Amino acid sequence: MDCLPSDLIDHLVHFLPMADVKTIIKATAGSADLAAWNEVAEDHLRERFVLHLSVYLPCNDDEEDSEDSTDSEYDEGDYYNDAPTDEYAEYEYERYYIPPKRPKLTQDEKKKEEKKLAPFLISVHKGVFDGIRPISHWKFKNSRYAWLESVTFHSYQPNQDEMYQPYELQDILRIISLPIAPRGDTRYHSTLSLDWIRPTAMDSALKMLNVLPKTFTQIIFSNHRDGIDLKVEEFLSDYLDRETSLKHLWFIMEKYDSSAKQVLADRIVAFFNRKKLVEVSIPKGMISDAQGEKIFEHWLNSDGFSQGYKEFRRFSEDWNLCRKPNSLGYLIHPSNRSSLHVSYQDLKIVKFEPWHVPVTMKWMDALIDKWRNGGGLYICKKMRQIELLMENEEWTKLLAKSDHQEWISTLFIKHPLTDDFFRISAVPIDTEAVEDWNLDKLFELR
Repeated sequence: MDCLPSDLIDHLVHFLPMADVKTIIKATAGSADLAAWNEVAEDHLRERFVLHLSVYLPCNDDEEDSEDSTDSEYDEGDYYNDAPTDEYAEYEYERYYIPPKRPKLTQDEKKKEEKKLAPFLISVHKGVFDGIRPISHWKFKNSRYAWLESVTFHSYQPNQDEMYQPYELQDILRIISLPIAPRGDTRYHSTLSLDWIRPTAMDSALKMLNVLPKTFTQIIFSNHRDGIDLKVEEFLSDYLDRETSLKHLWFIMEKYDSSAKQVLADRIVAFFNRKKLVEVSIPKGMISDAQGEKIFEHWLNSDGFSQGYKEFRRFSEDWNLCRKPNSLGYLIHPSNRSSLHVSYQDLKIVKFEPWHVPVTMKWMDALIDKWRNGGGLYICKKMRQIELLMENEEWTKLLAKSDHQEWISTLFIKHPLTDDFFRISAVPIDTEAVEDWNLDKLFELR
């Protein structure tokens, strides 16, 4: 290794994460034989930077807008909120962008558009200490120090004030073949976004997607007007089968309609089951009941070990058992290593805690006394909040002990030495829906 040429050493170090570069610097410090390695590693540690790319994929289709867009109640080029009713206004919800409709073009106009849109447009931003800065036209300067942190593909017309510049396909392939920055080297997850890719631009998109390294930690797909293209499903299915670093998978879609639904859904369930730390967000109706049971059964038949959490968001409308999106409760793994947390819009596999089982008044008294004798900032184990299960009778006893004769949903207990409060809330549950729920059947093996 001490006789390798400097350009080869530079090429090797270029693909190493920052932690390995620092290790090389420490290991080669003071060694005359490895001075070239030390010099190259220090150079990369000092000069490395990340890029944020936004790739505009031109599409010259003459398709009429779908019924959803033609008669849309939302304004073009505006946002609308996915908040079903005012009841959920205090909770988070998605915001979708409705791009402006393109006018129907004549044959002559289409030819002019084809000439105008021949090159691809890319917006390049360079990551710096205090954020990101646009680059007017990146000419691959210092590309040996460049890593990718985020790549977005889209087909909606860029705004005039956005700094998009024309690039040829070969130049784009050269840029997006750069290594992906690992999670430890960036402040955020390395992200691949597939945002509004029209069918006529799909072939160009796939040429680029197949060149991209499959080491992103987050994928976001949003294309709720046109559904999901079959080629994209095949790409995502292959990605989920082969990747090793993906932690977050998000589908931001109003509807899900595809002939390959079963294939991609099976890949998503398998991906969720084999990961230790993962978050999946999908549109309603994407996962069938049978596929949902695979998640339960895999977790139930596993050793129950959980590092951090696993989360499956917006699982199904059938999970609407609470009047508000609060905690419904926990199902405890037989090993007592993890718990399945169920709420209005998600399910999580989390580390088991003692309060996951239904608690008694005696247990609650001990917890409150411990909090009162402490500083008041944390409830226990440096936790600011916990979610408990209590029988209605136990909740009534707690209210009576706190001098509340009438039933209330939230109880505040003041700390004797500080201005902190112990906040306890009751979650109203739709008991009729619980009776019809099939969790008992799913957990017969427990």
